[in-house]
Amino acid sequence: ALNCDVSICTTGVAGPDRDEQGTEVGTVYISCAYNQIVETKKFRFNSELSRHQIRLSTIKEALSFASSF
Repeated sequence: ALNCDVSICTTGVAGPDRDEQGTEVGTVYISCAYNQIVETKKFRFNSELSRHQIRLSTIKEALSFASSF
């Protein structure tokens, strides 16, 4: 056990191309867990953003999401 209070998990397609299933670039899922409660949100970032910008947006949203618990 890691003795964590909050857990954050992300997955998605940052680009430059769609994934093998055809998921659009910019599609990201973020999950947060706290006190055995897990919530997941789907985000659609602008596909015109660079891979780096999508990753930075994901980090920002993940931290914001976790702080809302």
